[in-house]
Amino acid sequence: MDFFAKQERARKLSGLLLLHFAAALIGIALAINIAGFIAYHQFVDARMTPNIWLAGPAWWVALAVIAIVALGAGKRFLQLRSGGRSVAQMVGARQINAATQNPNERRLINVVEEMSIASGVPIPSIYIMDKEEAINAFVAGYTLEDMSLVVTAGTLNSLSRDELQGVIGHEFSHILNADTRLNVQIIAVLAGILLIGSTGAFLLRMSSRSGGRRSRDARGVIIVLAAGFTLFVLGYIGLFFGRLIQAALSRQREYLADASSVQFTRNPEGIAGALFKIRESQTHSYLGHTSSAQEVNHMCFGESLKLSAWFASHPPLDERIRAVDPLFLTKQRARRNQGQAQQTAATTSRALPATSGFAPESAPPSTEQIKSAGIARQVGRHTQATQDWSQRTLQRLQTTFGDALHTPSQSESMIYTLLLLESPIRLPVGDTILHSSGIPIKSTPDFDSLERKITTLPANHRLPLLEVCLGALKGGDIAARSHVVATAQQIVALDERTTLSEFAILALLRTQLDENFAPQRETLNRYEQASNEIALMLSAFARLGVAAAGASPENNPSQFFKQVMSQNFPHLHASFHSRLVSDQLADALNRLSQLSALLKPAVVEAFAQCVSYDGYVSLKEYELLRAATAVMGCPMPPLEPSDEFDN
Repeated sequence: MDFFAKQERARKLSGLLLLHFAAALIGIALAINIAGFIAYHQFVDARMTPNIWLAGPAWWVALAVIAIVALGAGKRFLQLRSGGRSVAQMVGARQINAATQNPNERRLINVVEEMSIASGVPIPSIYIMDKEEAINAFVAGYTLEDMSLVVTAGTLNSLSRDELQGVIGHEFSHILNADTRLNVQIIAVLAGILLIGSTGAFLLRMSSRSGGRRSRDARGVIIVLAAGFTLFVLGYIGLFFGRLIQAALSRQREYLADASSVQFTRNPEGIAGALFKIRESQTHSYLGHTSSAQEVNHMCFGESLKLSAWFASHPPLDERIRAVDPLFLTKQRARRNQGQAQQTAATTSRALPATSGFAPESAPPSTEQIKSAGIARQVGRHTQATQDWSQRTLQRLQTTFGDALHTPSQSESMIYTLLLLESPIRLPVGDTILHSSGIPIKSTPDFDSLERKITTLPANHRLPLLEVCLGALKGGDIAARSHVVATAQQIVALDERTTLSEFAILALLRTQLDENFAPQRETLNRYEQASNEIALMLSAFARLGVAAAGASPENNPSQFFKQVMSQNFPHLHASFHSRLVSDQLADALNRLSQLSALLKPAVVEAFAQCVSYDGYVSLKEYELLRAATAVMGCPMPPLEPSDEFDN
């Protein structure tokens, strides 16, 4: 199943969740109506008949149920509107400073960055639950740009690098499988159902305070008591079935995420070792210091609290271990029988070198391989080859820039330098505008030095450098992030023209740092709804592809645009855009990100057809394509080109 099919499957699961939710609402409303009718007939008016009840009170009861559930779900949706960050804050997690010197936190950041670069997924914000000694983790968010990865202190302190890598690979699989949005929706839906039971409990408390009174409203107290008891019981019965739905939707996804982790790392003992340590630990994976453990149970690496098998959102640990490494438990038992348990525990808990946990080096697919396989198939594709390459790339970046790579002020300066390297107006003119624009930095950056370091890197390291810098800046406040975007736009405007490379960098900055640039939630189910945006982006890529082929009368971008449109979107009537504006291109990509998952592959393939006009996809063309598709929510892996592209 490819990335787009997984996205569509996740959308259908969201629809299935809504159907179950609606069925639960109908069942609860029906049960409350039956109980309400019996109570009214018994204690208030014996003349009440089912027909009279259905003609009036039944509808008010149903509306009240819908209102209560909508209030609970709506409130929770509102609390979680900022996606992953909201969920991390809900469980009391602390965001890691990208420049941290804590060795365990540094190791976690390195593993996450390697996974992000290899998969093309933006680096998520990273949080730690400092009080939790159990081994657990989860990832949450609505979009690729607002993802947050949360791990417990026990995960950092108890796992080796291999095991940590297995856990992070599992969580990245949830991102690539589009599970995270559904997970947040489940939290809100269950909160709505839970509010019915909470309302019943409130009515029970109210009636108990009035229970000792002898007055004319004794009958009314009985009605309130009956209503409260009914709501309480039915609310928690609804929650019972809600938990069953939650568990059913989660179990198979956990098997898939475990298998994907092994595929990413080629090291089944990594994730198997992490699962085994959970199995042997006294605290297991249970979260004991947050009141939200039950709410996030379905999205955690392991069960966040002890539940019966019916409610378990994860398969049994032994089954998960056998699924990824059938001989792992047998080997562990053999080691114990040989009296080596203590030595094994000490060895596996020791932090391994940065190069451990990977298969022998191999290169990501070449441009020719990608072209023959179909570029759209690369979206969401995370392989051992790209994982190896991302690790080597990250090591090169760390060697070149040291601690500055994760220092927000230095990361900011690196982004500006990357933009200046794409601009005809070079330093020191760029220096002047940067130093006069009020950039919030503690020291004056040496842009000449940064330029020299960046230009010594292979060309295909620039996009990973940008991704790491963006990850370092995500921890800043909204004002600081917005200022980076505004300053970058000022740099691009220096020469009053925008190259596609500048546009690609700006687009990534806006989608990952500017909260005002978030796409609308509307889903576009027809190409006609985005025909102008498709034409605008194809015009840009057609010009890029034709320009790479060289100037000649037959190389006409307008004619090539018409050819691509007729082959891929014959039903659309759109014109070639001869004038391209950066903001319009950014808005176009934002609009295209709203296309349904099954419509996006044709758009990505059309983009690829444009850049391969001359029969070859260059590194620069692929990186621009990769940046554009990232804005559309279609992460593409990096490409290690032939030596001709390396400096």
